[in-house]
Amino acid sequence: MSSLWTPGGEHPVDRGQDSSQPESGDEPSAQQPGQPSQEQPSQEQLDEMRRQLLAAPASDVIVQHVMAFYELAALHLSSEQPRLDEARLAIDAVDAVLTGLEGRLGEHEQTIAEALPQLKTAFVEVQGGGED
Repeated sequence: MSSLWTPGGEHPVDRGQDSSQPESGDEPSAQQPGQPSQEQPSQEQLDEMRRQLLAAPASDVIVQHVMAFYELAALHLSSEQPRLDEARLAIDAVDAVLTGLEGRLGEHEQTIAEALPQLKTAFVEVQGGGED
């Protein structure tokens, strides 16, 4: 199940589900593991979410995704058994977007630019902590 980001938050969207099928709380396969059970949004709700998304500046939506990459890297670094390759990929994604869109990410660009070196430092510290 995917989700649609709007300024009001994320909303689950299951593009593969046949809307003619009745909903049933008895079907465990209808729910993704680790996700709370939620009703599917109506077409009207989806249209409203799309309107909200279109009303938001693209830079705000992109920054939100960059911050998700940042959080993903931090999770991999702070886990009991750090996954350095996964953290490196997420850090590289933050760096790539920041570098590729330099000067175009609005008011939050500076915050990301200042946070990225901290994330890279944390990576080096965790990486060095595993070496004896």
